Amino acid sequence: MVDTLETAAAFGLRVRPEAGRNAALEMDIDFDPFRQDNFDALIAEWLPLTYAVNGLNHSMGQQELYPFVLAPKVMGKLRFVHRLIHGNSDANRPEASKPD
Repeated sequence: MVDTLETAAAFGLRVRPEAGRNAALEMDIDFDPFRQDNFDALIAEWLPLTYAVNGLNHSMGQQELYPFVLAPKVMGKLRFVHRLIHGNSDANRPEASKPD
């Protein structure tokens, strides 16, 4: 996820859908994904990117590039690992050691 966001940023990719103007569907990475300690900021950029690449693949008659749904339990596990990687002291609290 982080490497894909970094590559998208390196190519200057932005997602700004014309239809519906929904901020949750927009992506414009203005940070280094490898240094981003806020997991929610990563997800806020990641989801619109996956919607866009999946839409492009569909329009070319291809299968989804990212065919996964990030269920709440999966998000909790990813958030937990992200905290460990970034040395967030909250990961050492008993309630934080259990993924959502």
